[in-house]
Amino acid sequence: LNLTDTNTVLQGTGKQGNCGDFELSNTEYLINASNHVATISTGAYSAFGWINPESIAGNQATYGSGIFANQASEADGSFGLTLKADGALWFYKWSGTNKRFKTDTTPCSSLATWYHVGITYTGTGTDTATIYVNGAPVAATNDGGYASGWGTGAMIGVAYSTPTSGYTFDGLIDEVGMWSKVLSAQEISDLYNGGAGIPY
Repeated sequence: LNLTDTNTVLQGTGKQGNCGDFELSNTEYLINASNHVATISTGAYSAFGWINPESIAGNQATYGSGIFANQASEADGSFGLTLKADGALWFYKWSGTNKRFKTDTTPCSSLATWYHVGITYTGTGTDTATIYVNGAPVAATNDGGYASGWGTGAMIGVAYSTPTSGYTFDGLIDEVGMWSKVLSAQEISDLYNGGAGIPY
């Protein structure tokens, strides 16, 4: 998808070539009003990317600041991954039931550090969601919460298309990819590549 630059996302040095340098204070993000939610629907999917937070203290208090999302309001197949102010990751998904999964630890709490983060979801049949950091699954709990009133679009650097203020990421994001299947452990390891990453 071609993404529209909102509020001038600059470039930085990424894990592979250049990356997006997002500023929370300027509400910067990338978005395409089209999405692949209908294709995913109640089926399986995965999404991964690299993040390097410049700050997290100002991240959206309730839902976290967005890393990536693929949403069509609350239609089946909508999802998003956000970073909380304490460095925890939250994975929101809507496929049959709206659920929110929060990592039990704060794996992305250090600033100026590259993390390979992502999610896999098996679909409504088994309804298993997994959050990954640096190539390995991280323990997460379905906390019973949910997000409502999601916008529509494929997004990088923001949690929702509406509203956006306070929901944007502050730092570097690189090599975001989305797949309509659950990536295998080997495929996830290949993407992490020992911390070096690979170009998608």
